[in-house]
Amino acid sequence: MATFLTNIELTNKLSCIISEAEDELLLVSPYIKLNDKIQKLLQKHLRNDKLHILVVFGKNEDDISKSFSKKDFEFFSEFPNVA
Repeated sequence: MATFLTNIELTNKLSCIISEAEDELLLVSPYIKLNDKIQKLLQKHLRNDKLHILVVFGKNEDDISKSFSKKDFEFFSEFPNVA
């Protein structure tokens, strides 16, 4: 059965997933807006060329900036293996 997480539960689970990622990290959301806590967790993997990160987003096909900000796009662009 599916478990739906909200607020603190969601942030805590996402934090664990990001921290423990070794080979692959798949992030799927209609909107990508990174808060400081999530950015800091991801930065720990910045020089990890073994970790492949796949970001899937796109609620607003007509205006992509509403789904994924330029700032967050540039942040992910710093990683060696992101798609």
